[in-house]
Amino acid sequence: GLVGTELAIHLAMLGRSVDVVEMLGEISHGGNALHIKAIDNEIRRYGVRIHFHTKAVGITEKGLVGEDVKTGGKRTFDAETVIFALGMTPLQKEAAAFYDCAPQFHMIGDCKEARNLMTAVNGAFYVARDVGRFF
Repeated sequence: GLVGTELAIHLAMLGRSVDVVEMLGEISHGGNALHIKAIDNEIRRYGVRIHFHTKAVGITEKGLVGEDVKTGGKRTFDAETVIFALGMTPLQKEAAAFYDCAPQFHMIGDCKEARNLMTAVNGAFYVARDVGRFF
């Protein structure tokens, strides 16, 4: 995803050798076409290796164990450091626990749905604009 690829590029810029293990067949860049091109360009520029269709299934003293999601074959990626940049899941149930704490309750941002900053700010704007209107 976006957070993992940006971190991978940053570490590669610092001179680290970086591999990204991705379960999907492509990197999710957050939906911005210009950002997608920039990320892809930087991945190539700094030699970040991406292993698609590979699921992280374990860590050993040698590194990360990855499993090919198509074949089930396993491979160890030698690593001194392993960083998990996993997907986000909204915590709607936890947020809904605050429903009765105020006259109006609105779920916005990542508690509603994991999204990028632009859509989160846009959603917050529309909720804030209408606060108090319907009483």
